[in-house]
Amino acid sequence: MNTDTITSISVYSGTALVVGALVWGGFFYKANADLSTLVNAAEVRLRLAASMPIKDKKGLPVAARANLLQQARESLDAVERIESNYAPAGELRAFQHFLEGRYEESARAYAAARQMNECSDEMRENYALNEARMWRAAGRPVEAAAVLDTAREFRSAQRGQAQLERVMALQEAGKSAEAKSLADAIAGDTGIDAMTRIEAGRCLERFGHWESAELAYEVARKEILEGTYALARLKLVKGSTDKALDLLDECFARDGGKAKSLVESDQADWQSVASEARFRRLMDSSSTATPPGR
Repeated sequence: MNTDTITSISVYSGTALVVGALVWGGFFYKANADLSTLVNAAEVRLRLAASMPIKDKKGLPVAARANLLQQARESLDAVERIESNYAPAGELRAFQHFLEGRYEESARAYAAARQMNECSDEMRENYALNEARMWRAAGRPVEAAAVLDTAREFRSAQRGQAQLERVMALQEAGKSAEAKSLADAIAGDTGIDAMTRIEAGRCLERFGHWESAELAYEVARKEILEGTYALARLKLVKGSTDKALDLLDECFARDGGKAKSLVESDQADWQSVASEARFRRLMDSSSTATPPGR
């Protein structure tokens, strides 16, 4: 896995795992002042390190980043001397391992943090999701899938994301039938938000299950523009160019700026119609429709 640069891209692209995908526990410091100071110091340094490239233009490690990681490590060592069973510190230790490219250690640290003091049910679910992502980054999808075996029972806002993470882990582990079945379940889950439903549709596309993906997008389009766009792109991929452009026209009518951005993010998919007048008209349009509700 290439970690030379840390950027925020979709964790479901199957190409990288990034800082932006990790879920913060949302903890509140309840410990003594010294412990809170040390934990806060470690968090600030880790976040700063996460914002920096790992290597400079010459391919050498960025010294400032390495120094921040060392300082954060020392702060967390000091925390453990005061309290070795404190979930917020355990979370930061896991994040430190991740930034150092030590994914297995990070996964184990998230697992340990789930058993520590001051770990709420929501934090425990967030840590499980991050643990699974670390196992996948380490090339161990079987462990990732096992961690999220009960993802459908999650009560936090991460339930849909956790189930999608398990879909990807199952697929990587060679369990395509189980992965497809779970993706179908996510797509039909009325409690899942529209964006997660769209991501489930993307997974189904990768499995070649076009009808299930189309159903997911049809439901999502009732809520958000991205659902209509996803359906348009799917129609194009399947060869229904006219229908795809009809749907894309609908997207531009609702919010031209957002629609154009979505098309540009999938530029390769739209290459087959790039020269068509209708498509060029939409993309070259300088006027943007005002989104509903504004």
